[in-house]
Amino acid sequence: APLAWTNLNAVNNVARASGQNITWSGGDPSGMVIISGTSIGANNVVGGFFCMERVSAGSFNVPSYVLLNLPPSSGQVGGFMTVVSATTTPITPTPSGLDSASVSISTGSSKTVTFQ
Repeated sequence: APLAWTNLNAVNNVARASGQNITWSGGDPSGMVIISGTSIGANNVVGGFFCMERVSAGSFNVPSYVLLNLPPSSGQVGGFMTVVSATTTPITPTPSGLDSASVSISTGSSKTVTFQ
């Protein structure tokens, strides 16, 4: 089943000092979830983060010390968060002429948020 960001509708105004819990269901249990965010602050100062967790964990708390490194959002599009599941499977046998080969499959969601 594709990954579903289960608390997507609850993540709108992210309180940077409190951290942000992200929950999901589905996805390949052996895969990884990538949680990323970007905030555009005053004077077009941009900050971002990138975290990874096992799909099987079902949730991840983006810590306050990560979010406090982002500028507070400003303007109409102040920031966004993305949650993506990624699974990589080796291709066997390896095609002739290559040391290794794999295929990756990704599914996910993205939304506009405000980092406060």
